[in-house]
This record gives sequence, structure tokens and C-alpha cells, in this order.
Amino acid sequence: MTFQHISVKQVCQSNMPLQKAIELSRAWIKLGGNASIDIAALEPLLWNEGNLRIPDFVASLKELEDYFGMPIQVGLTTNGLLLGKYAVDFKKSAVNKIRVSWNSCDKDVFAS
Repeated sequence: MTFQHISVKQVCQSNMPLQKAIELSRAWIKLGGNASIDIAALEPLLWNEGNLRIPDFVASLKELEDYFGMPIQVGLTTNGLLLGKYAVDFKKSAVNKIRVSWNSCDKDVFAS
């Protein structure tokens, strides 16, 4: 398996393509990395690639297996604003964990 080097600068300047993220995840697991992937950069529910959305990405990751042939664990952290839009799709994708994180319960602070 061959992987193209991706710099942190490239990832920060644009969305990482779905296939590249899956390849990196596969390589991580193959090298003995923890079989748990957490998606938490910026707001993952805003991620898209063409007509693919974050639940599609989660479903693709769930097809990967760990060293023992078991499905990997996939979690994500979100501010929750778009969670209602994707809740059914996340259930179908078999996401293992969704963490909702916010900075304030005060709507004025949250809005800024």
C-alpha cells in the first residue's frame, strides 16, 4: 500500500478528501495504532465532499477492521447544532459515540 505524504498545512488549508482520510485510518490501524478513531476537528458535521456527508465517512470507517478482525470504534465531537439533521444517518452508520461540546449555555455567548 502506498501513501502520499500529507502535511499538516495541506490538511488545515482544505478539507481532507474522504479517500485520503480512510487510507490514513487504514494505515494507522495496520501499524498497530489504537482501533478507535475520533473525528473532532472544527465542526465535523459541516464536512462534505460532493454529495457525501459525515455519516457516509463514518460508515466507510466502520468497514475497517482492527488486528483481531473486529470493526473499529468511531466517535465524533460536535457542537450539536446540526445533530438533528444527521441523527438517523448516524444511527445507520453505526457510529459508536457522539460527544456534544459547547462553550456556554448562554445563547449570546454561544452565538458569538
